[in-house]
Amino acid sequence: MLDMAIMNCPKCGFEQPEDQFCAKCGVNVQSFKPQKSLSSGLMSLLKPVVLVGVFIALILVLFRSVEDEIEVQREVDIEETTQLGVLATSLNSPSRPLTKPVKEAASPQPRQQAETTQAAAAAVKEAERVLQKFNQIEATLSLAEYNAIEFFDEKTGAPVQWKSVASPTPLSSLMNEEFRIKLGNNHFEYQDGFVRYDFTMNIEEITEETVKGRITIRRVLQTQPPQQNSVTASGTFDIKENVVIVDNLPRTRLAELPNSILSTIYSSQAFLSRNSELVQIIKFANPTNSPEE
Repeated sequence: MLDMAIMNCPKCGFEQPEDQFCAKCGVNVQSFKPQKSLSSGLMSLLKPVVLVGVFIALILVLFRSVEDEIEVQREVDIEETTQLGVLATSLNSPSRPLTKPVKEAASPQPRQQAETTQAAAAAVKEAERVLQKFNQIEATLSLAEYNAIEFFDEKTGAPVQWKSVASPTPLSSLMNEEFRIKLGNNHFEYQDGFVRYDFTMNIEEITEETVKGRITIRRVLQTQPPQQNSVTASGTFDIKENVVIVDNLPRTRLAELPNSILSTIYSSQAFLSRNSELVQIIKFANPTNSPEE
């Protein structure tokens, strides 16, 4: 018995032995082409449209999210601007109370504020005290023998005519005189036998800390002919220091010096060997105003 091949009709599905034509519907099996269903074609067409729609929907969601963030930031900016406006209005209008956020940000602790105010007032008071002006001051004038090495510039080695010294240490003291110095020109004369000193002090300003002006000392030796010398110191002198001015007295031994301060200096081997100098030391103290002032 022979085995026969079985087929299904591509159109109606009838099962029959393999043949060119269907025994049921008569369709040519070999040339028959099934038609695509409408739903299958529509699905093929709709797939790209669906994908585009999904992409557009994602873009819309993203755009909406960004727009919401911008709106939130705009609201924050408006709120901060409003608070700044309230602060400016409160500062310009003392009668209007400050809002709580401004008060917390701007006001220091009362104790710290009081300490700051007291410190500022003390600083102003101290500045006024230092800058207070006076019209007279005491001055002590001394003639002394002083170490000569201190009257040379440390950098150049050149001799100097005067300097300010906090605590002078003379080798010996020859004379001390006290004067009352006032604003303007002050002139004093000291004479001791063989020597005469003329002191001229032109004082421009006196404060509690300084004296500003020019000091000129003129010395005359009563020789034949007379020998004289003049030295000037000018500037602003610190009251806490001493003005030390070199006399530049000649080293030639002078004869006949009875009852003269020069007899002591010319008896000094340090002076004759140029290791010491005769100097004038001026010390200012106690700036005050005159009773008339």
